[in-house]
Amino acid sequence: MFSEYDDYLKLDFLVDYWYDEGIDIASKIISRFEESAWDELLVNCSLRTSQWKIRCAETLDLTVHPTSVLVLLRLLDSSDKEVVLAAADTLRDKNVEKIPLRVVAELQAFAEKGSPPVKAIIGNILEKLDIK
Repeated sequence: MFSEYDDYLKLDFLVDYWYDEGIDIASKIISRFEESAWDELLVNCSLRTSQWKIRCAETLDLTVHPTSVLVLLRLLDSSDKEVVLAAADTLRDKNVEKIPLRVVAELQAFAEKGSPPVKAIIGNILEKLDIK
């Protein structure tokens, strides 16, 4: 099942299609994941392209599986700020109790230089973690 999800996220989509239909299709695929597929996602998510990682973060938004939080935490550790922002945005709606201090420092630095929406997203997750 992971390979179906992986292959789907690798496809070239028009931006409108991705947000109108692609996310729903990818979310349906991930909703059928068994534990082994979640394990594969966790292992492989760091090895994919930035575009794939962003799409992954976006599709995990409505997923309640506990591994989804672990995947998002791994995506927060990306050097690509768009990936970090997508993961942070999705994490705002998850039950996250803590993230590594190094990642917290990077998020704070990112928020300081970011636009108002970036500051709001990062600020929201840091506030949720009670980090000021």
